[in-house]
Amino acid sequence: MRRIKAAVSLLVPVFALALRHAEHMGTAMESRGYESGIVRTHWHQSHPGAADVCACIGVVIWIAGLIAIPQLL
Repeated sequence: MRRIKAAVSLLVPVFALALRHAEHMGTAMESRGYESGIVRTHWHQSHPGAADVCACIGVVIWIAGLIAIPQLL
């Protein structure tokens, strides 16, 4: 029974602190204009192009060369 009372005496302030933190977080998010269901960015979605494919192929060839050179020596 003493351990339960000791645990409750610790859990109540922690729970109160969590509620206070949640309230501050909610107020901060509301003041910054966060709302559910809206898009928050003006950036466009990235689509890989020919330059991206060439860069990936170059990286794969470079890594294959790094693996193959020690085996050739």
